[in-house]
Amino acid sequence: MYRQVVIKIAKQLLVLSALVIAIATTISPILNANAITTDVSSSPEATVPMDLGLMSPNFPTGKPPKNSEVLLGKDLFDDAVLSSNGQISCATCHRSTHGFADNRALSLGINNQEGIRNTPTVWNAAFLDHLSWDGKNSSLEQQVLAALFNPKEMGLYPELLKARVEKKYGQQLREIYGESSADSVAKAIAAYQRTMVAGDSPFDRYLYGKQQDAISQSAKRGFKIFLGEARCVECHTIRCKECHPFGGSTALFTDNRFHNVGIGFNEKGIIEDLGRASITERPEDIGAFRTPTLRNIELTAPYMHNGSLNTLEEVIDHYNKGGISNKNLDPEMHELNFSERDKQDLIAFLKALTSVKLKAQIASQLK
Repeated sequence: MYRQVVIKIAKQLLVLSALVIAIATTISPILNANAITTDVSSSPEATVPMDLGLMSPNFPTGKPPKNSEVLLGKDLFDDAVLSSNGQISCATCHRSTHGFADNRALSLGINNQEGIRNTPTVWNAAFLDHLSWDGKNSSLEQQVLAALFNPKEMGLYPELLKARVEKKYGQQLREIYGESSADSVAKAIAAYQRTMVAGDSPFDRYLYGKQQDAISQSAKRGFKIFLGEARCVECHTIRCKECHPFGGSTALFTDNRFHNVGIGFNEKGIIEDLGRASITERPEDIGAFRTPTLRNIELTAPYMHNGSLNTLEEVIDHYNKGGISNKNLDPEMHELNFSERDKQDLIAFLKALTSVKLKAQIASQLK
């Protein structure tokens, strides 16, 4: 009896070992990918970066998009044909030289109509569970369609969109997706956005690459404040031996949840933008907005859902004061009494979260 049990366990271990080897073999090519831009010369599948500090994104089909999808998506992203007046494109508000965010507090759509929220970065959006500040959309495809059909943004409707793209992109869309439609346009743009992965910051090299000289002493002190006194990590989550019970080596710097941090309220505690409550219709969600990633934050000012804070200094001051008091204020929000050195250390830490390759790309574009 004992021998039979031992043999059974041994067989199970052999099966498990084979499974582990198979999985390792499958993911190895993905783990070795390390390019910011799409490689169109090797395989039919696009190269999605596997940068230090980040994992591989989830793909709707279970595998990376094809190069043909990504290249088509980029063309569509940059083309003003996707606006009803033919004057703006996705790239108008998601500026490549501004971290694919907008340098305006509130972006301008067709006919110079001002939106109600700040434009967030597209970099690393593939990792988010919710898109838009209120979390209305749960996929990149949904987010693309929401922008295209918003009367204040791109101002299209399905039939007009199909007519606008038919001449220039219709054949490509049918070859790749079997149809030329709003949905196929959204799939192509989303495929492009899923390749926009940017990690490998000086902080990643310090924490995960064990390069002690990758960041300054000031940034190291800022990291300690981030984990400790300020408790930023409660919402801007990271995985590491020092900061997470399960360890890990990835950092999205967002919990993918919604919090009221006391921004956008007037002196009477009234807010015009309901935030998450506009979706859930729950009073307790009034003033709660999606936690943004902190990666590459140095490049994407102004900040917060309404773009009301222009600099990282203003952001630190807001949190140092505990935000604007209101009945739904997150319990983690309270006065912190930072010294001037504490503030500068936190800013040094935040600037250390900028992707080395992304920063170099922007510098090259601005020459």
